[in-house]
Amino acid sequence: MAQESDAQELTKESLPEGFEIIPLPGHFFDMVSFRTPDDVVYLADAVTMKFEQYVLVGSAVRSYLAWLNSLFENNMLLWQRV
Repeated sequence: MAQESDAQELTKESLPEGFEIIPLPGHFFDMVSFRTPDDVVYLADAVTMKFEQYVLVGSAVRSYLAWLNSLFENNMLLWQRV
């Protein structure tokens, strides 16, 4: 098993000067890529994801949205006492 690391979130403020965060809306939640000062773009799994993974993610999101939709009736949230 991998050892714990001291990884930190990459933000505009924490990136070295000249690096750019490129948002990838619609790809996956909060997905971004990075551009270096010499114009190299790192896309990570944005280009290596297999079709089956897209289908799996799409199915999971669709199921979650269907479940959320079931909590509403006439655009009102249905509250239940537990």
